[in-house]
Amino acid sequence: MSLKELNGLSKLIYEIISFGSARGIVIAISLSFLFFLVTPTNFFIFMPGLCIFKKFILPFVFRGNCPTVGVFAFCECPACGMTRAMSSFMHGNFELAWDYNPLVYILIPILLVVLIINIKGMKK
Repeated sequence: MSLKELNGLSKLIYEIISFGSARGIVIAISLSFLFFLVTPTNFFIFMPGLCIFKKFILPFVFRGNCPTVGVFAFCECPACGMTRAMSSFMHGNFELAWDYNPLVYILIPILLVVLIINIKGMKK
């Protein structure tokens, strides 16, 4: 792989991770859907410490201080079970998805709308 190709690949990876363009958003959301589609829900059931929201998103947003000890003290985080719900939904188990987290029925349409808007944005 040449240096020019490697540079182009690193720009694409940055674009995907940062949601820096319509193409990056389309690829990131598509890869997320694909990931949940090919990964069995049982993988997430046996990995309770793999809370993406609590382990990665909240500490990133709040600079290492996860607010679940304060804001969500003594109650469940609103994203609790979302990974398992997304996986169950993508596998067609809609009732189990609802049981894990009913917000999945709001998140999926939002992601689809964002995906469609950005696909249209890529065509311009």
